[in-house]
Amino acid sequence: MAFIIRNRPEFLFLAVCSILLAAFVVLAGVGGALAWRYYGGQATDMIGAAQALPGATNEPTAPPEGFAELQQQLKSIATDLAAVSNTLEQQSAANHDQLTRIQEQIAEQSVALQETKQELSQKLSSSPPADKPGHTPLPKPAQHPAQVSTQDSSKPVQRAPPPSLLPPKYSNVLR
Repeated sequence: MAFIIRNRPEFLFLAVCSILLAAFVVLAGVGGALAWRYYGGQATDMIGAAQALPGATNEPTAPPEGFAELQQQLKSIATDLAAVSNTLEQQSAANHDQLTRIQEQIAEQSVALQETKQELSQKLSSSPPADKPGHTPLPKPAQHPAQVSTQDSSKPVQRAPPPSLLPPKYSNVLR
């Protein structure tokens, strides 16, 4: 069993990490001890001086000038923020109600549309199929009444197109 555990890569990784952690702790302890030995006197002097300062006492001091005015401004800002928050909540609730109503209307219209679709498909399937002609002849183009009276039914009539449809003459361009 010991042979199986030692050959696993996880075991090797854990062993290396443990050794590195122990080395770090030892080095940090040695470094801290050396630092205290060389700089310990200065550190204790600084701590003692900080305790001797007049502001370092635990007694409460008087608030600075203008503190009451700042507190009053903060109270008014907090009141305004609360009012804005309430207004936003009311608008959100109103928008939510409106959205719910619209969704309900869409659902009702969708159901009505589905019912209409089913009714139409039932009507189309229940009605007999109409006979559809295979070929529907195209209507003949309408002719001008003056052409009908002068036209011979056996001869086709050739007419020149109106002048507005003729291409422009390019004789002026070649000069």
